[in-house]
Amino acid sequence: MALLDRFKKKTDGTPDSSDTKKPVSETKAKTAKKKPAATEEKTEVVTSDAKKVSEKKSAPVVGGGRAYAVLMAPMVTEKATMTGTYYFRVHPSANKSEIKKAIFEVYKVKPKSVRVMNITGKKVRVGQRQQGQRSDWKKAIIRLEAGETINVYEGT
Repeated sequence: MALLDRFKKKTDGTPDSSDTKKPVSETKAKTAKKKPAATEEKTEVVTSDAKKVSEKKSAPVVGGGRAYAVLMAPMVTEKATMTGTYYFRVHPSANKSEIKKAIFEVYKVKPKSVRVMNITGKKVRVGQRQQGQRSDWKKAIIRLEAGETINVYEGT
C-alpha cells in the first residue's frame, strides 16, 4: 500500500528522502512564494520534539480579500432607506478605518462617516429550562457624500 511505503526500509542502503531531515530555513526557501502584503501571517514554531506547529496571527488587514470578510452582509431596513444611510453587519474585530477602506474597495465609493456599534445577542430559551444566548455582533452605519449611492443588491 502506498500509505505504508514510508515506513519500509530501503534495502540498497541509500537514505530515503523522507528520512532525511532538513532545517526549517531550507524548506522555507524552497517553498517560499510571494504572499500579498494583506494576508494573514502564519508563523511556524519548532518545538523540542522537532514538530512544526503553525500559529495564526489574526491581524485585521483590508485588501487581498479581507474587505469581503470585514463587510459580512448589508442590512436593508426601512430606517436606512429613509435616512439615506447604509447599514452593514461587520466583523466583530473590524474598526472604523478598516470598514471605510473595505467600503471603498468593494463599492468604489468613499464614505463621509462611519459609525460602529456592538450589539449584544438576545437571550433565548429552548424548551422550559434550557437557556442560551445568540452571538454578539457588530453593526456599521455608513453615510456617503451627497449624490453618491451604493447598489447593495448587485454589490457594485
